[in-house]
Amino acid sequence: MVLTVDDDRALEELVWVRYALDLDPHDLDPRGSDVPPPIWNPPPLARRGVRPGDDRAELEQRWVRAWADALAARRRLEEALAALDAPRFSVGRQAAEREVRRRHRIRSWPRDVDQFEAWRGPFETWRRSLHAFVHERDPEREILRTTTAAWRRGLERIIELPTTGDYTRMLSPAALLVTRSTRADPLAYADALESFGRP
Repeated sequence: MVLTVDDDRALEELVWVRYALDLDPHDLDPRGSDVPPPIWNPPPLARRGVRPGDDRAELEQRWVRAWADALAARRRLEEALAALDAPRFSVGRQAAEREVRRRHRIRSWPRDVDQFEAWRGPFETWRRSLHAFVHERDPEREILRTTTAAWRRGLERIIELPTTGDYTRMLSPAALLVTRSTRADPLAYADALESFGRP
């Protein structure tokens, strides 16, 4: 059994910009729709929030649209990866995956936000901290029976979203999106994996 744990830079940029602009897109839809929970372990920023004269409501609407677009793009990428014929871990498969990822690369909306260049340093530091973080235990091994059952139902890739709280989405017949908090909590993670591949 082999599972890949992956990240998604476009989703990370959106989580970051929501934090840096201090946006609350839940205001747009009190039911929560498809808005993820807050950022995981954010660093202090010298200045957060929208600039004077910027329209907060318009930025929040743009953020919600950008989030939906980025999730849809990740779903398309996962479906394209799942459709590859080459055997997993073969040289041909690796080359095909690189090409699929190149074709599905998207330019995320946050790069159009004027302040993004000023945040690039803190954003990259935060990203490095995400990759340096190591779970205290191996999350998948800790709930091995549940992990194995999800793998038998087709799970190949877990995309970890750097946010707190619960936000689990099946992206394709082979990929599941979960939060860092969910992966760190064996009961919540077991629930997320149990949900994979079920109607």
